[in-house]
Amino acid sequence: MDEHVTRLCADPEVLPRVVTEQNATLWQRTALDCTDTGADSEIATPEVRRWKLDTPARTVAAATVAVGLTDAGQRDRIPPWITPAVLGRWAREPSRFTSIYDYTLVVRAYSLLGGTVDASMRDVLVRGVTAYRGCAGLPDLYQVGGGDPACDLKTTWGVWALDRQLGGTMGWVPSRTGESGERAEVR
Repeated sequence: MDEHVTRLCADPEVLPRVVTEQNATLWQRTALDCTDTGADSEIATPEVRRWKLDTPARTVAAATVAVGLTDAGQRDRIPPWITPAVLGRWAREPSRFTSIYDYTLVVRAYSLLGGTVDASMRDVLVRGVTAYRGCAGLPDLYQVGGGDPACDLKTTWGVWALDRQLGGTMGWVPSRTGESGERAEVR
């Protein structure tokens, strides 16, 4: 591995050692980059300061930490205050999020922590995500949400990552032949 990359990933100025609601996304993206580049040293487990999960933004920050630690191979380091019970209340309310990506991230964290994605939760996901599927000429991409009808690769990746995590039960990921998966219908 490139010695320069290893040094950068060990630098607390690059990869924060203390994660707050304000820098959770920066930490998660940098940790993922360091993991993806194969930095020789293991990603240091950050100190995660507790914050209230009383707004969509704060909940997304907590979900970002949970997914980031899981992606970095440190799922057992997720702080105990980030629970499926708390995330589940938010996961059942997609209308509280203006970004479909943020919503799917919260549901991913909820599921990773053992939250049940049963028939009623799948119905919520249909209402909260499936309605944002497709743009002109791009039927399998997903719209940003929050009044923005543009399709977005980041949002699409988030939706597909959630569907893969759920074993393809939502049918959101197109098959390798280019055909869409089984589409969940909006009720």
